[in-house]
Amino acid sequence: MTIEDGVGTMVHSLSSIHTADLWEDAIIEISYVVSGVTCKAVFLFDVVLNKLEASVTDDDLKEYFPLLATEIWSGTSNYDDQIQEAFRMIKRDIKNKGKRPAMLIDGMQVRELVIFKTFEIIFFSFAKNEDSIWWTRYLEMKEKYKTAFEALRIKYDEDESGTIDSDEDETLGQVTLVR
Repeated sequence: MTIEDGVGTMVHSLSSIHTADLWEDAIIEISYVVSGVTCKAVFLFDVVLNKLEASVTDDDLKEYFPLLATEIWSGTSNYDDQIQEAFRMIKRDIKNKGKRPAMLIDGMQVRELVIFKTFEIIFFSFAKNEDSIWWTRYLEMKEKYKTAFEALRIKYDEDESGTIDSDEDETLGQVTLVR
């Protein structure tokens, strides 16, 4: 393990022996010493075939809302931070539905959700009060996201085969109990 000077980022590479098989809930425990005190960090991760990526750009947002280019905070050139935050929130929502975002084969399945959630974040930030047009737009995007998320049909690699079988295509809005 290496630690980048000045940044403090710890980097450790796993060999292909450790990542040859797909895993869920693999654990990394890191012990380190700060000012004479031993600390421990524990991280859970999945080893997957295809890393789920946010496939949305500023241009995609501008297609939905062309005026967005003129509505940006000073010192900011794009909405990448909001896109990444929206993507993190969507992965959390998927996980809260009992699914593992890492097992989604194709990020395009959640592309529209990322767009709606990004707008929700942006419009909420622009809203000064509940009477503003931005608040109204925020509420519209919040509802669009909720509706789209409940109707989302995901292709989920349940058996980790790398392909989607017919029984692995389901709606996240459904509650499925398995005994």
